[in-house]
Amino acid sequence: MEHADFPSADELLRLHLVQLQAAGSWSASLPMQQVDVRTNNALRNHIDGALQL
Repeated sequence: MEHADFPSADELLRLHLVQLQAAGSWSASLPMQQVDVRTNNALRNHIDGALQL
């Protein structure tokens, strides 16, 4: 069930990647696996938050 207060998972992922890019040359300093872990954690937190409503 989608809630208007929460962005979609796709939008959350897009915002997360924009934040990583804004932080600097993240692709050179972080291995992709670490980026994936951070993204997965952000998505998991988003889903957990939505389920608690």
